[in-house]
Amino acid sequence: MGSRKKRGKAAKVRNYTQDEIKSACLKYMVLQTKNAAIKLAMEHFTFTEIRHDGLNIYFEEAEKEVSEFETLLSLVFENAATQADVEDAEANAVAEDVEANAVAEDAEANAMAEDAEANAVAEDAEANAVAEDAEATDAGETAENKGSFESVTQAVSKAEILERIATLRNRIIKISEIITGYADKFSIYEYVFNRLEYNFTSYENVPDDVATKQTLEFIFESDDNMLVNTRLLSVIGQLPIRMTKNHLCDLIIDGCKVYKGSEKSSYDGFLDNLREAAGLKRISHAFAYYDKFEEEVDFFSNLNIKEINENEFDELQERLEFITGELVSLSDIYFMLMSMINALYVICLSDSYGIKISKDLDESIIIRATYALFNDTPSDVWDVTNPEGDGFADRLESLNPFFDSIIGQQEVNSEQSEMLYSVINHIVGAQKDDVYAAFGIKGDAAQNQAENDIVRALDMISKLSGSSEFMELSDDEDISLGEKYEKKTENDELDLADNDYILKNADAFCYELKEKLKGCDRRVARAIMAAILEKLPVFFREAKEVAEYIKDSLSSCDDENEKQACINAINMLIDSAK
Repeated sequence: MGSRKKRGKAAKVRNYTQDEIKSACLKYMVLQTKNAAIKLAMEHFTFTEIRHDGLNIYFEEAEKEVSEFETLLSLVFENAATQADVEDAEANAVAEDVEANAVAEDAEANAMAEDAEANAVAEDAEANAVAEDAEATDAGETAENKGSFESVTQAVSKAEILERIATLRNRIIKISEIITGYADKFSIYEYVFNRLEYNFTSYENVPDDVATKQTLEFIFESDDNMLVNTRLLSVIGQLPIRMTKNHLCDLIIDGCKVYKGSEKSSYDGFLDNLREAAGLKRISHAFAYYDKFEEEVDFFSNLNIKEINENEFDELQERLEFITGELVSLSDIYFMLMSMINALYVICLSDSYGIKISKDLDESIIIRATYALFNDTPSDVWDVTNPEGDGFADRLESLNPFFDSIIGQQEVNSEQSEMLYSVINHIVGAQKDDVYAAFGIKGDAAQNQAENDIVRALDMISKLSGSSEFMELSDDEDISLGEKYEKKTENDELDLADNDYILKNADAFCYELKEKLKGCDRRVARAIMAAILEKLPVFFREAKEVAEYIKDSLSSCDDENEKQACINAINMLIDSAK
């Protein structure tokens, strides 16, 4: 044990050679590229199946983004011929060249024994030979230009494809922010209608003490503090809200103080999350389709909720469910799109360093086949899969055997890539110049374009391969693996949030919130307050305080319908965790 520990310490401080560095970086990219191709194959297969089956009618609203993604996918995969195809074309070109030369030589020999007319024939033959040679060369070049991603980018450069991927990715982020913004606004009315429903339905009455006991057991049954806090905040978001606006603002200010000493951007992001939860954030966009959601927000915000009867409730709930269903469907489409874009991004970044996806790999066959099905285009892939029929379903089913070899690979690759990333992270921190030198990058690394900067490429690949699909990739930061920091000189100070900054912005938010609550129906106000409480840092010091809060929330609720609706919502949380 002791010697192993010493070796571990020695490994952390030793220098790695440039060959070792390059090998580790390339192996990491190989593993991540392999995983990206598998992910892309599986998700595009599902994406194609859903679209074809008509399970989601909102594809047409994402047509522009889907079309651009399919174009990029085509540039990287479907338009590429195998290396064998290229070699065959080159061999054919050589054969035609030899044949043409032979014809020319025969004609030239005959010309020596004949008159001027024969010479003319020889010249024609030679001219034809030159033409055939040129034609064969063109054929070889055409085949080569349709080859790997490397040769495809002779027409569309790698830099342009990477830029188009980044542009599409940013557009999807913007659209997804709009969808999320409206989802937050409608979640307030979902909260209200879920509780209003109990005015018009029968239910089993659960006593306060039973509900309190069940809720506490759910929160504290785990030893994982993070899970305990997550469950606690979820429960707080469902309990009856019976607190003053001033008390809520006190809790908000206390929660904001946690950010003292943090970067201002982190604190500002926290306040933005609170604004979104409260429905305070104005959604500005240039996408006409989403204007109707703004109209629906206006409609629900002007409802006289207190006067809603049972018939009106059913109609309004159906209308709310339809509009939120639209948002969910659109969100699902853009989530799948973003996931596939991230995978394609990884593949293209890695390709810049010579990591290629062979056309003969099973995941590549699946990707090219589903592209052909999705876009209803011919493809040589059907010569490989040999579907028994020509219909969509037959061809889709013919791809099933290709999944056998890729299922389970991601887990193995991910485990290896995580270990490699840990090593690379250390190397970059200690030997950054050696990393650049290993890949032939000289001079100020910050001046290199992103696709030529190995450190930036590795960092982007890591982010794109992570669990956060919508991770923003900043171009104005100096990237160090495992540690992100802005470009600053030694004399610069970090832009941190001090007490004055925190209190000034917290007070401004509380004023904005109070103005919003002042004009709301009390049920909407409670929904907003619940949404904010769920976003705050945990404000309890011990389990006893949690128990008292739950008990007081239930006992102080004099609306039995609302109380039982809240208890039922908590029970649904409990059931979903089982």
